[in-house]
This record gives sequence, structure tokens and C-alpha cells, in this order.
Amino acid sequence: MLQIVAGEHSSDSSSLDSWSSPITEAIPGFNVVREIVENHRKELSALEKDLQARVKSVTEHREKVSKIDKELEDVHTYLQADAAKLEVMRNSLAARTQEQLQEIMQRKQS
Repeated sequence: MLQIVAGEHSSDSSSLDSWSSPITEAIPGFNVVREIVENHRKELSALEKDLQARVKSVTEHREKVSKIDKELEDVHTYLQADAAKLEVMRNSLAARTQEQLQEIMQRKQS
């Protein structure tokens, strides 16, 4: 029985090469089956390499997204701090303007 475990290939009778013997050579279609198994093994290996490359790509993409997300958080925090400063400045200017208007009104009355 052929088993595939985490990219490793093993069988109950050690390997497909151990199946070669005069007896197995005499079985009709044995070589065809061996070629099919070998082709599937190669295809599986190629698919595994492709999967590993895709996993690596996704991991790199996630790292980039995480970095951008952190930068956005920093920008958001900075903008919030600036907005608070601007609000304080606006209130200060509004208060001064009110004071200046009162001074103008007092001058007019004097």
C-alpha cells in the first residue's frame, strides 16, 4: 500500500524499486502501472513545490499588509493628535476674537 505523508513517499514494501523482480516483470501491465505511479509521484512533487511557493507568497503578502496596517494606525494616531491641537487652537482663536470684539465695543462706548 502506497502512503503519502507530508511530502514524503513511502510504501509497505520500502519502495517501488523493490517490486522489480522476475515475478513482477512477468505480470502483464506491471511496467505501465510503475510508470503511472512514477509520473504521479513527479506530478505530486511539482504540485508540492508550487504550493510551497504560493504559501511563501501569501506569507510575504500578509507581512506587507500587516506593515501597511501598522503605518496606517500611526498616521491615524498622528492625525487625531493634530485634529485635537487644531481644535484647541480654533477655540483659542475664537476666545481671542470674542475678547477683541468686546474691546472694540468698549472703545466705541468710551
